[in-house]
Amino acid sequence: MRILDKGFKVHFRDQWHNNANTFTRGSAFVGECLLEEQDLSSYFSRLSTETAAEGANGFWGMVKQYESYIVIAADRMRSYPLFYGVSQNTVFVSDDAYWVKDAVGDEEFDEISKNEFLLTGYVTGCHTLCKNVKQIQAGEIIVIDFDEGGTVRFNFASYYNFIHDNYFENLSKEQLMHEQEQILLKAVGRLINFARDRTIVIPLSGGYDSRLLATTLKRMNYRNVITFTYGRINNPEYLMSREVAERLEYKWIFIPYDNEKAYEWYNSSERKNFNLYSDNLSTILPDREWPAVWELKNQNLIPQDSVFAPGHSGDFISGGHIPEALFKEEASQEKLVSEILKKHYVMWNWQGVKQEWSSTFTDKILNCIEIKSHKGSCNAANLYEKWNWQENQIKRMVNSVKIYDFFGYDYWLPLWDYEYMDFWCRVPLIYRINKSLYDEYVVNIYAKTAHISIEKAEKRAPAIEKSNVLQKICKKSMTSISKLLSKEKCLLSKEEFREEDWEQASGRMTKNLYNTLLPYMVGRSSCATLERLGYISYTREDVPEATLKMLSNLRDIKAL
Repeated sequence: MRILDKGFKVHFRDQWHNNANTFTRGSAFVGECLLEEQDLSSYFSRLSTETAAEGANGFWGMVKQYESYIVIAADRMRSYPLFYGVSQNTVFVSDDAYWVKDAVGDEEFDEISKNEFLLTGYVTGCHTLCKNVKQIQAGEIIVIDFDEGGTVRFNFASYYNFIHDNYFENLSKEQLMHEQEQILLKAVGRLINFARDRTIVIPLSGGYDSRLLATTLKRMNYRNVITFTYGRINNPEYLMSREVAERLEYKWIFIPYDNEKAYEWYNSSERKNFNLYSDNLSTILPDREWPAVWELKNQNLIPQDSVFAPGHSGDFISGGHIPEALFKEEASQEKLVSEILKKHYVMWNWQGVKQEWSSTFTDKILNCIEIKSHKGSCNAANLYEKWNWQENQIKRMVNSVKIYDFFGYDYWLPLWDYEYMDFWCRVPLIYRINKSLYDEYVVNIYAKTAHISIEKAEKRAPAIEKSNVLQKICKKSMTSISKLLSKEKCLLSKEEFREEDWEQASGRMTKNLYNTLLPYMVGRSSCATLERLGYISYTREDVPEATLKMLSNLRDIKAL
């Protein structure tokens, strides 16, 4: 722990570098110059925080000391989140939410945050599961000081928001394609400069994002690349990933999953340590990749100095997450909120408490996108993407890079490059709907690079049809469960249709536990929030009566 000044205490769990009293973690390009360690700290110490933050294209966090106040800042992805709290007029700041929790003496979960976490897998806004522990937001600078009376003051400023404007109105689709390509090449070039001839490891799925990175590295003649995927042998991801790697002539590694292995992995002390390291009292990370990285490390399948380059989040920044209901430029705020609730508050069916909880979640959503009124129209697609960026993408999806951090690997996310993000924020909505411009580019460039037809280049790992999923459940379940499920739409997200994920979900817990929870489950990730909040244990055969009662009330299962 470092005492910066009377009233301020700062603790760093991980290694942060400093120049004078400016502390940073991570790396960034300023212009074409890569800054790391003390060089990055020196850069932030010389300039105003806002000027430095706007010019630091990369993945970093910062704490800066002044005589009577401190400043904390996060990059556009909040790569290294910071947490803060106040107790007895002392401000505590750390990269470890649990340290702040202990420092301020916060022992109980906040009820609203707990309910939201149960349904989304994260806590929105500046809140965490603990009422007195707060978190910095992506693209935010916070100045903390004391007023003349000695009361702590917080000044919040957003130097960046994922907002679309200043559109390319006069560029044709072909011109946009060309501009996108030039910026992408520069973004991947920064990955190559950061790697410095080290092995670049790509989690290669059956989709387009990781394929785009692998294809671009091939075009740029970077040969030191390893790709990998995981899951059940011969699953669709396995077959598509292997095909892409072979066509691009990159080494491909497969990590097989089965129920027995899943149970061992997810109930290990290593996994519990990872949760404490990564969840920061605010999120459950997508953890399907975690065992694969653990196996890559344990089996020495990749060099220890490898750089991971996942495809986060090309489908999002190119428009692929915009709901069809918001394709029109203007829509009501009620419709905007409804689409966010329908898409993101879905870990469990909460029809039984909807009337009670909806207004609270609506207020939180509107506050996050900085709309004060519940009435009127808005640029709904724009604001939907802003909320998705700040909450779901940053706190849950992008934050999954903590997997690499935990195992001691570096990472770089070319599709979150500042210049690449800025390009997509200027692309008109018509080209972002269903990510049409992005998909067409990926298919064309992969076909050209792999010397295959457009028809072959378009192939992706197919999702399992919902009807097939329901049939699989019903065959394995009691008739009463089947009847319940037939009355309720199965809201599995696209990535959870994959057969290997379905098996993996049942593998991480006992079979009796899985079968008991099945009538209440909406997605295979549902149980992760239950376990984190202490409602269940994966190693138990039964579900506590209090948990079953809570789930019944939540879903209002009697009404079925």
